[in-house]
Amino acid sequence: MTAVAIDKSDLKKSPGMPIYQCLVEHIIGRIRSGNLTPGDRLPTEHGLAKQLGLNRLTVRKSYQVLEAQNLVERCRGMGTFVSEVSRYPSPSEGGEKPIYFLIPHPVHIMLQGPGSVAERQIHYGALTENNGRLIQTIPVSKKLEDDLIHIDWDTVRQIPEHAQVFVNTLWFRNLIPFLLERSVDGICLHAQHEMIELPEICEQLAEAKWNFITLDRQSAMEQAIEYLYNLGRRRIAVIKQYRNEPHHPYRLGMISGCERCDMIYDSGLYHEVERNISPSELEKETVELWKRTKFDALIAGDGEFVKSVYAALTSTLRLRLPDDVALMSFRDTPSYLDFPVPITAIAFPYVNIGREIIKIFSRWKPVPEKSIFQASIIERESTRKGAGAYINRVFLPEIPINPNQIIN
Repeated sequence: MTAVAIDKSDLKKSPGMPIYQCLVEHIIGRIRSGNLTPGDRLPTEHGLAKQLGLNRLTVRKSYQVLEAQNLVERCRGMGTFVSEVSRYPSPSEGGEKPIYFLIPHPVHIMLQGPGSVAERQIHYGALTENNGRLIQTIPVSKKLEDDLIHIDWDTVRQIPEHAQVFVNTLWFRNLIPFLLERSVDGICLHAQHEMIELPEICEQLAEAKWNFITLDRQSAMEQAIEYLYNLGRRRIAVIKQYRNEPHHPYRLGMISGCERCDMIYDSGLYHEVERNISPSELEKETVELWKRTKFDALIAGDGEFVKSVYAALTSTLRLRLPDDVALMSFRDTPSYLDFPVPITAIAFPYVNIGREIIKIFSRWKPVPEKSIFQASIIERESTRKGAGAYINRVFLPEIPINPNQIIN
């Protein structure tokens, strides 16, 4: 049987798409169109590499991806053939389609901030649960900034119709109309207050039968208040970025946490600061909050935010941790081990969330539902002497991300 010809001129390379993936998409397109039918023999790795001017390993990787999706069969000594079950699966049938993880920017996954570390944890969990599925990371913005206003449409349009897409928070809301138009099977990891602040978008996703994964931040704050109360703290304060969010789960969790501990909620201890506050201004705000309330415990932000709070407490106010004030962060990051006094933090099981994403996408007929994940407290010496500096090394940013999995 003569092998089917693949012309180099037909192989259109989209900007930023790895060449092996371009070849995969080209062959899938020919299968969808009926140009390739079950039993057709594809060129050998060596022959196709020479014909297209590619490295043989690139062709081999393309064939491996197609084989993992049951689109081709490789028979030793005979060649590679279009599979008898090569009809590309419909969205209702599930199937071994690539899974697209959206991230803000190409460099985001390499950063050291809590958000980037969480992305790596989710990615790691997905890989540990995954069984040969291609996980493709899609950076959606041309600039690394707080608002998604510079969308890289050339990259985003590489997401095909009926794709399986994971979206981490409704920060990506400007992309939702595009994703709904493409009828993707979606999973959204969202914050509780987004349901209140962005009800129309959430309703649209629910109507499109997206799955939701919720981080229960309200119960996380309740746990933090109760933990500090059991350590003898009675003036527990919170400093949070973004103003005027009365329904934020941290505020609601602080109120219910105080009730659980038979404490009276003092709104003066819940302090909101501007979104883009400078480090020096944050230090001043922290100092003023302490002078005004004389708090004996503080739960504050994450990452770089905590550095300014720590400096205000220890350098400006000359307070000792944890003797005078117990300090806790909203979210865990490995950088907290570098502080003179390691920081206690609220930690969500992002690795398990990554596993849950694969489980949802792997169901034969995904059923829209909500998965809720609870937090735990990672105790370190900023709240209790001798607590140690424990951190699970699997969560660290050294987790490798294969550059070939990042479309940029």
